Amino acid sequence: MKTIRILMMMICAIFGFEVYGYVPDDDEEYEAFEVDGILYRYAYDEWDNLDTDYVIVCPAESNRSFYSGTIEIPKTIEYQGVTSTVKAIDPTTFENCTLDKVILPATLESVSGFYYASVNEVVIPEGIKLIDHSAFKYCKKLKTVQLPSSIECIDISAFADSEIEYLIIPEGVAHINGHAFRGCKNLKTLNLPSSITFIGREAFTNSGIEEITISEGIKSIHERTF
Repeated sequence: MKTIRILMMMICAIFGFEVYGYVPDDDEEYEAFEVDGILYRYAYDEWDNLDTDYVIVCPAESNRSFYSGTIEIPKTIEYQGVTSTVKAIDPTTFENCTLDKVILPATLESVSGFYYASVNEVVIPEGIKLIDHSAFKYCKKLKTVQLPSSIECIDISAFADSEIEYLIIPEGVAHINGHAFRGCKNLKTLNLPSSITFIGREAFTNSGIEEITISEGIKSIHERTF
């Protein structure tokens, strides 16, 4: 695994790609730390060094009820005299947690972390461009989400098998990837803006959609989208 990662880093260096938010291998250790009731860990940069300017909100592995009630994730934190920017949420951070409301910071690179969560409301600010892979998959109690106009992509399985009932996809979203709304039984109507150019495989299969408005700007719809 270490060899594969090194090769990937070399390829990224050759082509000028930046790699952040790297998750360590199973045999590597990272130390989570708590600031104001939220757990964080530092990311790794492309050279496998800790990047103390980049922190990730992370789960409490030994206590899945660690997060509850209302949580507001800040844009920056200070820990041991070091100020860091909150840029990511681990995909399993709120898994099996019961939450009233989560307020996200605009510094996030994407929305993630609500897989199998039980949450009433998630506030997504302007500036975030991606609803990440499986971000709200199997999410319980969440009936609607207001997406900001900055969102450009709804990734694979983003809302799959969730209890979402109402969603406005804003102008500016270009891609709805495969399985994005698969199994959303309570979602009945959906309007797709003219900015959308691609809809992936099985994006809406097994959903409850009865009415969908598709604009002329869409260039590619997979044959098994519905």
